Amino acid sequence: MKTSKIRILLLIAIPFFLSFGSKAQGLYVGTNYHPHDDKNIEKIKKGPEVPTGVMARQIDKNHYLYLNGSGEPKEIPFKGKAKSILFDKNYDGNFKIAPYEPEFIEIK
Repeated sequence: MKTSKIRILLLIAIPFFLSFGSKAQGLYVGTNYHPHDDKNIEKIKKGPEVPTGVMARQIDKNHYLYLNGSGEPKEIPFKGKAKSILFDKNYDGNFKIAPYEPEFIEIK
């Protein structure tokens, strides 16, 4: 059930974030819908504080999705260690997101 919630949130969040001012091709993620999945979109948690031009959402206890919607690299304040799921990088503290790029991290 937990995995299916993450899939549904990614199905909603990634195309939503990528649609803001993007001139690049879109990334679409699809999943199978199950009638017992939670349909309450209000349960999506507010993300951490981020610099202007960056959007962030907490997907679950250990996962955060970021999108830099500005035309310049942005440094994300972060304490602790994390791993980038999209770019296969490890972070220890603050990290940067390139212009118009997403980042999906897992807290270690």
